[in-house]
Amino acid sequence: MLQGEAEVACEAGLLLEFDHASLVDAVRGIASTIQRSSAGEDLARDSFARHDFYRGVFSDCSVAHLSFSTLIAYDERAFTSEKPQYIKDLFDLERFPGKRALQRSFAALFEWVMMAEDVPVSQIYDLLSTERGFRLDMNRLEKLRGHVTCWDNPAEAVAMLNRVMLSWHLVTTGVSWKPIAVVFPST
Repeated sequence: MLQGEAEVACEAGLLLEFDHASLVDAVRGIASTIQRSSAGEDLARDSFARHDFYRGVFSDCSVAHLSFSTLIAYDERAFTSEKPQYIKDLFDLERFPGKRALQRSFAALFEWVMMAEDVPVSQIYDLLSTERGFRLDMNRLEKLRGHVTCWDNPAEAVAMLNRVMLSWHLVTTGVSWKPIAVVFPST
């Protein structure tokens, strides 16, 4: 479950809240510190476990414990002349035909559509929060209908790429694939 999904589930009462102080100390075996006032009374117990995480990963009901990125990869053999270079190329069926493997949750895909529409990064979320932004996304994604295979597990995307089932793949970092894949930046 992604952090945003966990926060929504928490707000809906689908997850239980928990006390972050209940997290155990890090494996390194260092005991938790206790902050004391000048009079010697305990002010707060600060678990080292909490310091093992980045800021902003704690919600009332969850702790994000993984960081990952989603990469766009393609099979070089699918494009013998012009090669894709930008996110907008993922959505260009005329210049870059072929099936695409997309994550079923569409994490990051809405942002990428906005980038393909040349929306400045600083304005993406403002536009996405409007009816116009939603229509832009849906229209662009509708053009991909019939050209998409969805995956739930990142290993599925890697397997599809390795079997040369599809030309394009969205894969997450932390998985590996044959060196037939080319990964390119978002800009």
